[in-house]
Amino acid sequence: MENTQNLNISREQLDAVVADAVKKALANKIAEKPKRVTERIVKVRFYKDKLVRSYSNVDEQRDDRGKLIAWVDITLDGQEEPERVEYLKFLDKTPQFRALVKKVTFDEIVESEGEFRTVNPDEAKIERKNFNPRVEVAEVTKKVKKSDIEIMEGSHQGEVYTIIDNETANF
Repeated sequence: MENTQNLNISREQLDAVVADAVKKALANKIAEKPKRVTERIVKVRFYKDKLVRSYSNVDEQRDDRGKLIAWVDITLDGQEEPERVEYLKFLDKTPQFRALVKKVTFDEIVESEGEFRTVNPDEAKIERKNFNPRVEVAEVTKKVKKSDIEIMEGSHQGEVYTIIDNETANF
């Protein structure tokens, strides 16, 4: 058998207790301001004792047994040519190390996409009768986020690197 106790209180008393509990909950919720994030941590990998700068060209190839194996090109610090490694073995054998982001900068890069000739948007030439086509230069402006990081753990602890965030860091 269940052991239950009944309380007899008026509707006004119950409403007052509930209203008081709601007021306290809202007061505590508003009083807790979120803390501003002042430092960021990223994860980076080292391969052959060098920082992995970028990952590219992930593809799959069949081995002798017909099993699909994923491969990836990685570019190491101080090397121009990428190295081809087996993707899953690379992820399994190379640990991630935490790094503290010291400084962040944004660089604007303007790349030319060639030239194009303008076309009259009014094909019927009703509004723009005197339209003269001209040659324009097509440019793409993109921002590259670079960060100065300090390795926080492992054999490279204390070393400082400048990385391009989208190519190197794992958030």
